[in-house]
Amino acid sequence: MKVATVTNITVKGNPHMTVLNALYAAFDHFNEYFYKEEPLPRPVINIGSAGRMNALGWFLKRGWQNGKEQFHEINMSAEYLRRKPEETLETLLHEMAHMRNEVDGIKDCNQSQYHNKKFKSAAEYLGLKVEKSGYRGWSKTTLDVESNAAIRALPFNYKKVFSISRPPRLRPAPNKYLTVALKKEDWEPVLEYLTMTQFKGWTNAEIVKHALQRLNPGVFEDSYKY
Repeated sequence: MKVATVTNITVKGNPHMTVLNALYAAFDHFNEYFYKEEPLPRPVINIGSAGRMNALGWFLKRGWQNGKEQFHEINMSAEYLRRKPEETLETLLHEMAHMRNEVDGIKDCNQSQYHNKKFKSAAEYLGLKVEKSGYRGWSKTTLDVESNAAIRALPFNYKKVFSISRPPRLRPAPNKYLTVALKKEDWEPVLEYLTMTQFKGWTNAEIVKHALQRLNPGVFEDSYKY
């Protein structure tokens, strides 16, 4: 069933609603452009804080509920709406790739944000160029020929609607104490990356010991240097 999209993008005197309308209209357009035969269900699109992870945006499965009906969420970070409109739309496509995999029952990312090749495939289907980015795996996406073409085909002037953003806030002073809980399956890719690059030849135990010594000098004897 075809979803009725937003047609009146601009809300006079309310740039926030204008941006939200543009994001919903862009989602509907990309959904039709790339997934015409098997469209995604419409998510809740939210504009919120970049948070502690300082993320450009994120996807949250079944983040909203209306009675028994559940909705996925795509969050676009308010602090990063100040970027070029094309970059904001690229972030939307990135999160749509995560949503596609979730809808199809495919795990493409773990709790430490390692993006696997399932994410790479979904993002490339949306016309994005995908590159490996350290311990986050195939997480770096940029616009390519097809995604640029999809943006140019948008049925509204996307260059004029993204006119509002939240100024970045000063970061609070770091907490003196740190509690860390590591789940092996989530952090194995991180440790594997470190042992192949900056800490080549080190064991996982040596990396953890070195990190603890940096946090609390004097507890562990540490002769390793960066």
